Amino acid sequence: MPDPLMILRAMAAAAIAAAAILLCSTSRKRPGDGGRAPLGWPLAIGLGFLTGAVAMGQRPASLPGTDKDRLLSLIVPLVMITETVLAAARPNFYWLWATRLAGAAALVPILLHGTIYLAGAEFTSAATWTTRERVMILGGIAMTLVIQWLSMVTLQDRGHTRAVWWTLAITSITAGVATMLTGYMSAGMLGLPLAAVCGTAAVFGSAAQGRMAGGGLVVALACLGSILVMGHFFGALSTPYTVLLAAAPLLCWITECRPVRAALSLRHGTKNECR
Repeated sequence: MPDPLMILRAMAAAAIAAAAILLCSTSRKRPGDGGRAPLGWPLAIGLGFLTGAVAMGQRPASLPGTDKDRLLSLIVPLVMITETVLAAARPNFYWLWATRLAGAAALVPILLHGTIYLAGAEFTSAATWTTRERVMILGGIAMTLVIQWLSMVTLQDRGHTRAVWWTLAITSITAGVATMLTGYMSAGMLGLPLAAVCGTAAVFGSAAQGRMAGGGLVVALACLGSILVMGHFFGALSTPYTVLLAAAPLLCWITECRPVRAALSLRHGTKNECR
């Protein structure tokens, strides 16, 4: 049974680390751009998540031998550094998303490295994937991740930043608890500092502006996707629940429906009249 106080301390540490980096990155702005904010977002989300994991006792191993070690030692640093470099380089749309597609394609193979799923032809286990199954499953997951990333970044660019981050925070808590309840306690606990980081990002939502401000969102979604992959392949999280949790953030697109937008605009106008 996890210690509630330890979890609260880890969530607080993650939130404080993310807030400190976001405050530093948004302290100065140069005319014509978002200052250092695009660089700060992926660093804040990644380092905040890692800080929470360390405070929870899950330190990145120097020799990543387990899926959690590979998440903390390889995936999070690589995605975080890649998004920071992209924010600094400001490539065009096609180079940007081609790079992110490559990162998404590498995520699941890194997590499943050394498992029976990716074992060689000498293994005859029913769980071992054939070459065709590897291409279909790994390729399908990679494309699904990129489509989710693109959808959420696009929604954030349309002005729904806080809604996106609050939804991610709620989804992270739900995914973490679901993973814990289905037999993978330590992996599920990682969803809690991730939720704290996403909640902190929602508070700083107004600073997430500009074309390259989606880097932090990609880091958070990569962490959430990794937790769900670990819960499914190493725990007992069923495929339907995994898919539902992965698709949950996309519900934010409901705010783009005409009836919902009209209702929100009417409510906003009523408040302004009352003032």
